[in-house]
Amino acid sequence: MINKLKRILQLTAWFTLCSVFVLGILRPFGVQIVNYSSLFALFLDFADMAWITFVSSAICVFLNLFKDNGTIKGYIRDMSIVWIFGIVIFTLIQWLAYERIYYLKVLPTIIYICIVILGFQTLCYWIRNLYRKRNELQAINEMLRQQQELHAMQNEEDSIIDENKQCVLHSDYGGQDIAIHPHNFIYVESVGNYADVCYIDNEQLTNTSIRTTIKQLKEDLSEYEFIVQCHRGFLVNLDYVESMEGSNGRFFLNMFYSGKKIPVSRTNKTSIVDVLSTLQK
Repeated sequence: MINKLKRILQLTAWFTLCSVFVLGILRPFGVQIVNYSSLFALFLDFADMAWITFVSSAICVFLNLFKDNGTIKGYIRDMSIVWIFGIVIFTLIQWLAYERIYYLKVLPTIIYICIVILGFQTLCYWIRNLYRKRNELQAINEMLRQQQELHAMQNEEDSIIDENKQCVLHSDYGGQDIAIHPHNFIYVESVGNYADVCYIDNEQLTNTSIRTTIKQLKEDLSEYEFIVQCHRGFLVNLDYVESMEGSNGRFFLNMFYSGKKIPVSRTNKTSIVDVLSTLQK
């Protein structure tokens, strides 16, 4: 309940401030709520927008209409829902207050105003999202750089690989199991009923396909924290990740040696950050 109330207040504040800024200060294309300019008129604009957006936001939040996925398309959808509720509520209140349907004649103007404000809000969201994602990627790439340095130091300390530390990747067919040192593992990709395992064997990049599942391989490698699932079809060794890049809401890992770009899902991106934080403590 507290989280829902916070969400309602956040939406109310965001809608109100954007609306007052656009209509009370910028007044684009001659659009304005009042025909005179004063602090009192601006206060009335603020009050009107506040209670309308509070009610419409509350309805949307309690009906669980929001499905925030972090994309511009999702943002426009969610904000449009609030505006639709706002227009309906405002129109009904006016109709009940004046007991006439004359107000319906100005609906096109109200809708036009809402479109102008929605466009301004979307532009603000896009700029803010770009800035946030840039900072987020910079932070993740810095953590990856630190992980590479940590991996290099470990390699110097353990210049001779202990063969007893090898792990076995189990296949559904007997005789196809792969025994590799976990630090030589780079990534695995699910391809139908098979898995393409990329690893270093005798200082050579090697790819081997075995009949198995990501779930089984994840169990085989579960004790090694530096090996994580970044996508439903991929497991990667963070020691071999050069950097992360993102565009249009999609993220990829650039891998050393193989040069492969591996997709990252939104959920697993958070897991990668958590694992990197744990490894570098």
